[in-house]
Amino acid sequence: MKITVIGLGYIGLPTAILFAKYGHKVTGVDLSPLMTAQLNAGLIHIEEPGLEKDLEEVLLSGNFYASTQPVSADVYIIAVPTPNKTDQYQSCDTSYIEAALASILPYVKAGDTIIVESTIAPRTMVDIVQPMVEKNGFTVGEDIFLAHCPERVLPGNIMHELVHN
Repeated sequence: MKITVIGLGYIGLPTAILFAKYGHKVTGVDLSPLMTAQLNAGLIHIEEPGLEKDLEEVLLSGNFYASTQPVSADVYIIAVPTPNKTDQYQSCDTSYIEAALASILPYVKAGDTIIVESTIAPRTMVDIVQPMVEKNGFTVGEDIFLAHCPERVLPGNIMHELVHN
């Protein structure tokens, strides 16, 4: 299976590496050319025990590659920040999710799955994500599948928790 992970931070990078360790072809996407070049050279930018060794393993296997551009995949995982706005409610800023989704939509095809990992408010999938996908001619639940699956992990134990939580 081909997987594209958008956002290579504390959740996206370990998630991408984990899927690559299990034999999937994973492209990790981030906006930083420096970060993606460092990852492709085997250097990580976050502190997580064992992650650098795992990165080296998946690079050698050819199952992981970091890029600044999305590629066609079967599954897309969006793992980007959702900071609070400065409004009176400190509501969720979905602009990063919207930008990530817009970046993958040219590559999405019938049968694909889009998973939003980022922390979002209730109804964000229905009110923001689904309309963006359907605007591109897809019918959610028929030819494109959406899921929201936020991950809760403890830094320093992320790889273990991704598997066992």
